[in-house]
Amino acid sequence: MSSAGLIYKYYGKEVLLNVIKSLNLSFDESNIGGLYDRIYEDFIKMIDARDNGINQYENLDELVPRFHDNTSFNNQIGRLNPMWNSEINDPSGQFKLGLGVAEHEFTSQVKFLVEGFFPAYSIVKEAMIEREKFHSSGEVIYLKKSCPWKEHLFNLEEEMKLAGKIKFVLFGDQDQGYRVQTVGVKLGSFSFRLGIKKEWRGLKVDDLKKISNIDDIVFVHNNGFIGGAKSLESAIKMVNESLKDNN
Repeated sequence: MSSAGLIYKYYGKEVLLNVIKSLNLSFDESNIGGLYDRIYEDFIKMIDARDNGINQYENLDELVPRFHDNTSFNNQIGRLNPMWNSEINDPSGQFKLGLGVAEHEFTSQVKFLVEGFFPAYSIVKEAMIEREKFHSSGEVIYLKKSCPWKEHLFNLEEEMKLAGKIKFVLFGDQDQGYRVQTVGVKLGSFSFRLGIKKEWRGLKVDDLKKISNIDDIVFVHNNGFIGGAKSLESAIKMVNESLKDNN
């Protein structure tokens, strides 16, 4: 992986277009610059940093993690190296296995961005534009289709000069119900701007219905970052009560 960044710098766009073609993905080639930059930030930059001994955080030595994650890309590749005490030493064979893992990760990221992430932008933008029509507070948006929304929302808030404005996002779920989800204080954070009403969090459904007076409410997570109801009307009631509770 030591030459990944250098190869990507000179041949990345060509490689991306070849991958897109091999996966039969629909893609406007005029957007290749955006895809190139995104793959670099999300994947190639990490490989280069790891290879050159660059910490992810400025003061890593001062941080004490609450848990360890050994499922990262680097861990997966690292476990394919021959064991130090193994009698079978086949670096070439293990290298080929590593190539397979790397290829799968790279193509998966390309496929997600082309088919899932970039197309979601217009859905989130429409919801942002229509936010006051959907909810008078202007602090709630409704996505007509469930999609990757978090990063788009933060970017659109900056573009539209609405930083910190949106408190809840509503969207349909796979069970033909509706979800209410909070917005993080920053991208990737589990701390949210406003939570779902505290008294509802973690209750069993029968108790939740009684205390909320919402007949088709389904759940509210114990941490208050997400909940659900069977109808959009009830999901809006959940938002209204939560906004009132937090204000």
